[in-house]
Formats: sequence, structure tokens, C-alpha cells
Amino acid sequence: MDTLKRRMEQLLNGRFEYEVPKLTLSDTQINLTTNEGENVRGELYVAAEDNRRIKGMTMSSNRRVLLAKEKFSGTTVCIPYGLDVKGLSAGETVDAVITINSNLGEYQVPVHAEITDDGIQTSRGAVDNLEAFIKLAESDYREAFRLYTSESFLKVLQGEDPGYESLYRGMSRNPVTYQHMEEFLIGTGKKEPVTLRLEKTEQTWDHLDTTVKDCLNLYKSTWGYTRMEVEVTGDFLEVEKKVITSEDFIGSVYGLEYLIRKEKLGSGRKYGQIRIKTVYGTYIYEVKASGNASYELSTRTYEKKGQAALATLYEKYLLGEIKQQEWKEASLKELENLRNLGCYYPKQQLTEAYIYEQTGDVANAMSVLWPLRELKFTREQMEEEAWYLALAVKTSVATEEQKMTAQARIENLYRMNPGSYPILKVLMETSEEYKQAPGRQMYMLEELFDLGCRSPFLYLAAYEKMETEAGYLKKLSPRKVYTIASEVTGLNLPGLCFEKNEQIDITEYTQIAMLTTEAAILAALQEKGVKADVAAGLSLGEYGAILTAGAMSLEDVFRVVRQRGILMQEAVPTGGAMCAVLGMDGEKIAKICDETEGIVSVANYNCPGQIVITGEEGAVAVAAEKLKEAGARRCIPLNVSGPFHSAMLKEAGEKLGKVLEQVELRAFSTPYVTNVTAEYVTEPSEIKELLGRQVYSSVKWQQSVERMIADGVDTFIEIGPGRTLTGFLKKINKNATGLHIEKVEDLDAVVKMLGEKQ
Repeated sequence: MDTLKRRMEQLLNGRFEYEVPKLTLSDTQINLTTNEGENVRGELYVAAEDNRRIKGMTMSSNRRVLLAKEKFSGTTVCIPYGLDVKGLSAGETVDAVITINSNLGEYQVPVHAEITDDGIQTSRGAVDNLEAFIKLAESDYREAFRLYTSESFLKVLQGEDPGYESLYRGMSRNPVTYQHMEEFLIGTGKKEPVTLRLEKTEQTWDHLDTTVKDCLNLYKSTWGYTRMEVEVTGDFLEVEKKVITSEDFIGSVYGLEYLIRKEKLGSGRKYGQIRIKTVYGTYIYEVKASGNASYELSTRTYEKKGQAALATLYEKYLLGEIKQQEWKEASLKELENLRNLGCYYPKQQLTEAYIYEQTGDVANAMSVLWPLRELKFTREQMEEEAWYLALAVKTSVATEEQKMTAQARIENLYRMNPGSYPILKVLMETSEEYKQAPGRQMYMLEELFDLGCRSPFLYLAAYEKMETEAGYLKKLSPRKVYTIASEVTGLNLPGLCFEKNEQIDITEYTQIAMLTTEAAILAALQEKGVKADVAAGLSLGEYGAILTAGAMSLEDVFRVVRQRGILMQEAVPTGGAMCAVLGMDGEKIAKICDETEGIVSVANYNCPGQIVITGEEGAVAVAAEKLKEAGARRCIPLNVSGPFHSAMLKEAGEKLGKVLEQVELRAFSTPYVTNVTAEYVTEPSEIKELLGRQVYSSVKWQQSVERMIADGVDTFIEIGPGRTLTGFLKKINKNATGLHIEKVEDLDAVVKMLGEKQ
């Protein structure tokens, strides 16, 4: 009332006073520490208290403190800055003031920087001795190489064996390669050389009537760099790559593809070798093969020319350069020529059937397809099999068994041969799932391009999609997330996430793969204009919540999660266990765990009636028996690799805390709820401690969801593989809406639903 009275008096007296909102700064003072010759970069975030638009200018009082933006505007503004330390020595300091003149007033941020000699700083912390350098090389070989070739590297060798410096000088003469650094590390005795093991040493192929494609798996013994030169003896052998490096491996495995050319074989058996040479030895893979002596090379030449002519005609037809009837007549003439030459194989038969089917001549299509009904397609005829199944179902030529299994078989064929455009085309034309999701089709076309496919028909298909579904092009940007994750971690994330492999079930790889996929989905959501009011994530998912909040850069989140997975994998102790407890209150479970001898505690408060306990195997088993006696409906042992979220992983959490010390935090754009307390994180400084504790503390998921609902949240979007959290939500609060995004079509459905709710 007093305030209102005061304002009325001001108006009557002609005085107008307004309360101007203040600026919120991510840092009110910037303190920096760096080594000699190592420049520093950082970011200062500025926003209005009431989230209004701000604009203004920035100035620095010291030429060594550089600002990337002189002018700014927006709601939340990022002002990148840098510190130039060229010419400064250890012990010197730099002081400056960053002045921000804005429409909401003038603000000053003091900057103080100290030049030290605390070792060489890297993304993995300080590297001031050889052991630290070796750890850096093991986790990020590229970054280690950059340090190895810098003038600072001699600092690493101070205090080490004097012979190491002599070895380094001999191994660092230009031009320096990865192999030089590898030899240096081996020469110090701190690292074993990379050796190879072949999956097998020989293979025999007899009576081949077509070209065969096979794969030889190579296994490397340890981390580090190796370069392999691949040679073949025997003109019937071709290899995919002539040079392989350790960067081509997924984990410890690389699949070397090779071809056995049928046209180079006769009736007699031919002998050849694939020789894989490294600096440490040569590995030999022997191949024996024979074919049909009656085969004539000239026939093959005519067949290739005929297929090329057919492809050209089809391309002209798709581009509209010739009409359908002209395409049909000219193509059938080429096929007739091939038939007269004896080159009428399943590929040519299917081409003829496709032409008839596309031009409405179903009767002739059926007559061409009928002889193929009982054909057993080989491994090398996957494309032909896919096209046969599609055409046979369309024309009713397929057997009852083929009709029932056709779609599943086509999908399986594509999984086995993801680089084939013909199979993908069949899949996109036959699958209802794909036909109703043009965005996913575009995504798959780009993925095929990334795998090396350069078919002109791929370009035509992509162009058609861009013409008709231009808006879907924006969906492709989340693919950059996988590129960034691969660059930061040194892993092949697309291969890890989308190709069948054994690593995906190992904790150190599972975590980064899941987080990368969640980040990509989040990017797609943001492109659609969907912005969260609040975020939370269960266990590893909390890092996705931090990304949503904008508290860490994408690169830093990937670095931290990669190290989190490694640390947890290394720390997983023997004798640990986890058990799901159904049908009992969480407080009662926690009390019984506390009363049980040994290490056992609650790992996850998932939802009412579903709690997970963790700890020492014996203690978990005893607690489970006590819980069943106390009224628990069921106690189900979980098949997990370790006692996650237990005190047994405290050391891993503390080590993760040291990794987090190297991370630069940002001001929040969105609030988020943490697992450890089920409360909102209000200060960026809290994040590091909470994430370290999260590794060995209970995940209070039910409490986190209840807190958000109490604050008015009524719609939740779960991103990532599976619908586990959506299931928990139904048990926590039946009135809350749970949405889920795992696939491209899920994204479209969610965006549509959110639009309808507004």
C-alpha cells in the first residue's frame, strides 16, 4: 500500500521513476591461471533478471585481455574472451577490467591472471612427467601427439632418465609422424608395441560361380599407433584398403574386406595371399579359390557394358530426359542383347521384371519372376534377393512363406549390408514405417553417403526428398553430434551406436554411446523449437539434463562421460551385486539395508513399488532375504557388471571429481533437478561435487519427478532408447503425460502433440 501511495504521489508531482532490472553475470570476477606460452579462452554470459532483451558494448582495459564481441544483443549473451600471454614469464600477472555498457546500465568485471609453471595443461589435466604423458596418449593419442611435437614437451622429460631426452631428439626430427611418437614410447620401456592377431590364417573357396566378398578380422594387442600396409598376391584377389592405421579400428577390431574375382578364376585352384605388413612383422592370410573354366572374360565385358547402358537409361528416365515408353523399349532391347550373349542372370531377370512392373505390365513381370521362386540366393546376392522379395510380393508371385517373412527379411538384408543403396531403396518403398517418415528416409540417405556410397541414384533420391520435403533437411544437423563426440573421445561413435559390436555392452562404451544418442535427439528437439521448462535425468541421463540446462559445453560433457565410463569400468569391484525389490516402501527398504551387516544400500528410487539395492554380494543377498520376510513381493537379482551407485564406487566418484575440475561451467538457461538430492541445482559451482557423489549415491528418481510435478510440470519427454522412465512416470503420477522419443518418427509425433496442447 505504501509503495502504491508513493507511486501516485510521484505521478501527481510529475516525477517518473522506474525500477530497472539488473544484469545477471555468470562471473562477477574472473581469475585465471596458465603456464608460460599457453593462452587461455573463456566465456562470460550476460542476461537480464527478467529475461528481457539486452544490448550493449564491451571493452577491455588491457590489450592482453581480448574480447570476441564489441557489440551484443539478445536475451542470454555469450561474450567469448581470451588471454594473450605471449612474452610473459612465470610469476608475472595480468590485471584488467571488462566493462559492459548496456541498456540496463554499466557493469565491470575484474580480471586477474597469473602466469605459472605448474606443468603443461591438457584436456586430461596437467602433464608434468612421462607417466602423465603416457596416460594422455592412452586416452587421446592426437592431443598427445600435438604436445609431443610442441616446444613444451622437453618440460615433460625434466627429472626423467637422461637417455629419454636423447631418444626424443632422435625421434622428433621433421617430419614427425605418429609412428615416431610410438617408437619413442616403446623405447622408454613404458609401452608395449602394437601387435596383430588374425581371426584366421587361411580360407578356401571352390567352384565359385560369382564374385565373393568376405571379411578378415584383425585384432590389435594394445592401445597406441600402428600403420599397416596391405599387399596381395594373386590377380583374383582385391582388398578394400591398401593402408590401415589404428584409427580405423573400432576398439581392438578392424574388419578387412576383400574380393575374390570370379572372372579371374579357372577350373583349377588358384593360390593367393593377403600380406599385412607392420614395422614389427608381416602377417599372412592364404586364400585358395577355384571357379568355372568355361567362363569367358569377353562375356563379362559385354555384361558390364550392358549393365552400364541400363543404368544410363534409367537415370535419363528419372531425370525426365526420356519418357517411360522410350525407357521401357530401349531397356528391353539391351536386356535382349545380354540374353543372346548368355548374360541373363538373376540381376538381369529382376531388371526386366522391374521394368514391366513399373510400366503396368504385371503379367509379363510375373512370367519373368516365376522361375526365381525357388532360387536360393547366395550371400553375394543380397541386393537381388531384396528386389525379388519386393517384386514378388507386389505381383503375387511370392510363396506364402515369402509373403509372411518378406519385410523382415528385407530389413535384415539391409542390416547385413548397410552400404547398399539398392536394398535401402527397396526398404523405403516397402516399409510402412519408412514411407510415413520422409525425415528418416533423408537421414538414412545421408548415412549411406557417409558410408561411402556414391551411386548417382542416391543423389537423385536425396534431391527428390529435398524438393518435396525441404523442411526435413534441418533434421540432419543432429548427425554433427556424433561427429563431435567421435572427435572428442577418439571413438567411432556412429559405428559404436549403429553397427553390431561387442563393445556396446561394456560400461566404458555404453555410457558415451547412450549420452551421444540422447544429445542428438535433444539437438533435433531444439531445432523443432521445443524448449524444456525444467530437466532431469536418471543416473547417466543427468548429463543430458545438464546439456539441456546449458551448464556445460557439448565437448566437455562428452569428455566427462567418456572418463566416467572408463573410471567406473576400472573401479567395478568383484563381489558386488544389485537386486530389484518390488512391492515395498522405499524408507522401509533403506532401514533394512542400514541394519544389514556389510555394504548394502538403495541404488535407485525408481517409482512406487520398484526400488533397486546395491552393494557387496553377500550383504545384498542377506538384505534381500530380510526384505522378503518383511513383506516385499519379490526380490530379483539383476544381471549387471557391478554394484553401481554404492559406496564401493566411492573412489571412482572421487576420481571423476578430479576430471570435473578441468571443466568450465556456464550459467543455466534451464533449471535442472539432480539425482543426489532430488532438488534444483541453483549454482553452477554445485554441479561438480554433485556429479562426483552421484557415482556412489542413491538415485532419487521418484522424488525428483514428484518435485517437478509439485512445481506444476504436467508433461514429460523421455529421450533415448527404451521407455523405462515413461513406465516409471505412470506409477509415480497417473495424471502426468509421458512422451517418448527414440526414432525420427517419434520426434514428429511429439512435436505435433505438443503443438495441439498449446
